[in-house]
Amino acid sequence: MSFLDKLWYQQRYRWLALPLVPLSHLFERVAAMRRLRLQAAAIKSTVPVVVIGNLTVGGTGKTPVVIALVRFLMSQGLRVGVISRGYKSRVRSSDAPVILHDEVDPLDVGDEPYLIYRETLCPLVVHPKRTEALALLLQKFNLDIVLSDDGLQHYALARTLEIAVVDAKRQLGNRFCLPAGPLREPVERLHEMDFILVNQGNKAMAIQHAFGAKAFEFYVTPEYLLKADGSRAIMPLVFLQGLSCYAVAGIGHPERFFATLKLLGADIQPRAFPDHHQFTLKDLESLNNLPIVMTQKDAVKCEGMGLQNLYALEISAELPVEFLRAFMRKLGYT
Repeated sequence: MSFLDKLWYQQRYRWLALPLVPLSHLFERVAAMRRLRLQAAAIKSTVPVVVIGNLTVGGTGKTPVVIALVRFLMSQGLRVGVISRGYKSRVRSSDAPVILHDEVDPLDVGDEPYLIYRETLCPLVVHPKRTEALALLLQKFNLDIVLSDDGLQHYALARTLEIAVVDAKRQLGNRFCLPAGPLREPVERLHEMDFILVNQGNKAMAIQHAFGAKAFEFYVTPEYLLKADGSRAIMPLVFLQGLSCYAVAGIGHPERFFATLKLLGADIQPRAFPDHHQFTLKDLESLNNLPIVMTQKDAVKCEGMGLQNLYALEISAELPVEFLRAFMRKLGYT
C-alpha cells in the first residue's frame, strides 16, 4: 500500500493529513470559483449528456459501468455515443479530436476509451476538451444520447444527468479534498448527483443510508480469461484454480484485482504499477516463467507484444434493474 493510500484511507494515519488541511480548504475554494466561472459559459448539447465519474482520485469501477450502460441503452434501441478525455493518451489539447476505429492504437487514445469502444463498438471520440469531442461526435453521428466517460469536474460541458461511482470498501477516504485527502470536490457534492452507484463491498449500506434512494449497489463480476497474445482465445475461470501466476495491474486500486484473483483460486505474485501505466515489453519479459494475468485495461495495451503467457481477466458490471428504471425515468424515456 502506497503512502498516499495509507494517508487517505486508513484511520490510524489520519493525523498525518491534518497539516495539509489548510491546503485542502484552499483547493476547495479555487475549485468552487473555477466551477462557477465555467458553468456560466457551459456549452449545452442538442441531445442528453450523462456524465459518469468519481469524486475521488483512483479507481472505483467506472469503466465497467460505462460499458454496461452503453450496452443497456443500445438494447433499448437508442443510438449511443461516448466522449472521453483519453487520460494518459497521446491526444493533446492542440490536436484535433480523434474518432476511434478498429485499427486505433490504445497507447494513442488511452486504455479506458479503447476498452469501451472495443467492448461496445459505439461511436467514441477522444479529446482533452470534452466540448470539442462532443461537437465532432454529434457532427459525425446521429445520436440519441451521449455518455461522458469521467468529467464530473469538466464544467465547460453542460450535463443532463450526473452519476458518481463510489468504491464501497474505500468509500470517500478521510473525506478531505486534495492534497490532505482523495476528494476532487467536497463530500457535499454527492448530494447534487442524480445517481450514486456503489461498487460492491460490505460497507455499501452506509453510503446508501447517507444518500437515500438515488444510491444503488452494483457488482463487477469476472466472466472468463482472454488470451492476450492476439488470438483472443477464451479460457474458463476454472483455469485459475490452483494456478501460480503473476498478477499485474496498472490501475487506481490494484488490491481489488489481486483479491479477485485470490478468490478465484489463483496463487498470485502481485506486481502493481502506477495507474494507466504505459506497459513496455521490458516491464513483462522477465515474468516469463509463469502465466501473467492482467486487468482488461492493462492487457489491451500489451496484446501486440506477442507474449504467449499473457491473459486478461474479463469482467462486467451488473447494474440493478431498479437503477436502470430510475435512470430511464429521469431521462424521460418511460
